[in-house]
Amino acid sequence: MKIIGIILIIIGAINVITGFAGLTSNYADQAISSIGFGIGFIVLGAYLINRAKKKKEEKEEKDKWENE
Repeated sequence: MKIIGIILIIIGAINVITGFAGLTSNYADQAISSIGFGIGFIVLGAYLINRAKKKKEEKEEKDKWENE
């Protein structure tokens, strides 16, 4: 989940950068959708990374509780 999150953040960042670059050209309508998808990918990637971190912490806490 963490690796997919990182990949989505990278793809999202590329989409945002190309979207901002596209605003200066004649393709501004396509650039806005590219920026939207980029922001969506960044948010989804951050959520997946956060969820993977929480899941790891929960597992460590459960293992600690079971060993006591």
